[in-house]
Amino acid sequence: MNEREKTLFQKIADREAGYDDYSGALKFLSKCLCQTTGKQAVILIDEYDVPLENAYFRGFYEEMVDFIRSSI
Repeated sequence: MNEREKTLFQKIADREAGYDDYSGALKFLSKCLCQTTGKQAVILIDEYDVPLENAYFRGFYEEMVDFIRSSI
């Protein structure tokens, strides 16, 4: 990883990243895993419906759906 990627990784790990960094975090993690192992990775997310349900009841469902879709 180059210095920019290391910095971004650390910001995400420390929960200090911005919205755009988080929305691309899964794609970035997949890239990091591929660079490290030399193999393509598949990231499975279990129970993604729980945050969607919470977002629905708290009034920000559309924003959460947009965020999740931007992570793909």
